[in-house]
Amino acid sequence: MIKNNSIEEIKTNGYCAGCGLCVSVAEKSHIKMQINASGYLRPVAKQVLSSEIEKSINEVCPGVHIQHPAGFEKLSYYMGAVS
Repeated sequence: MIKNNSIEEIKTNGYCAGCGLCVSVAEKSHIKMQINASGYLRPVAKQVLSSEIEKSINEVCPGVHIQHPAGFEKLSYYMGAVS
């Protein structure tokens, strides 16, 4: 069984791009988008999210699915692999 990342894990690991897809999946009653201290838009859970909602978020979250091609040593946080 694959473990789903929580909203906090996604943010802590730097996966969150602030796109808001998690709000679309979980509905505004569960998550809101808020500007953090660094000035970035990030999700904040309003209540404990069920494992079903976390699974749905993990299925659509672009940050969770980022993969870089093998063989690239230079990676840009914003652009990915750089030659």
